[in-house]
Amino acid sequence: MAYVSTIPDPWDAIEIDTFFESESAAHIAIAEVGYSSASDAVYKVMVALSPAITQPPHSLELFFYFVRASEEDDSVEEINNGLQTKHIIPSDERTRILDVVCRATQELLDIAKPPIVHYISGEPNMPEKARRKYGRICKAIRERGYDGREVDPFLGTHEWILKRTDA
Repeated sequence: MAYVSTIPDPWDAIEIDTFFESESAAHIAIAEVGYSSASDAVYKVMVALSPAITQPPHSLELFFYFVRASEEDDSVEEINNGLQTKHIIPSDERTRILDVVCRATQELLDIAKPPIVHYISGEPNMPEKARRKYGRICKAIRERGYDGREVDPFLGTHEWILKRTDA
């Protein structure tokens, strides 16, 4: 397999770059997690908290992608479905990448401090294994002082809403 991890051991020593994108009012975190030994592709995790017009005022939507970038063919591919990364990421690295997503989420919450965070599954009718991964992210959000739960599914998608307890 061509994937080579760049996540340090211990994994929480990873560098996560955070910034505020004023045009979209989004808080963004990016961390490099690997590269391809067979091409010039670099793999990153991108996590963002962004205003969403369909949600209550002052709430931010959480979303994240696994990103494959290549200078060779000048391409950037954003992947938000775990099934699409199976051919790229070895199974033993998937948990470490989820740890990075959780830590990046927590760093963004520490910066943005939104009163409400919500996130929606990228794919409808996702398997239980994928729902457990979203549960890990929910736990990471709770560790930063939020409380909430998954709400009723809509057209097969799953949504979580969490409110800051000190807001």
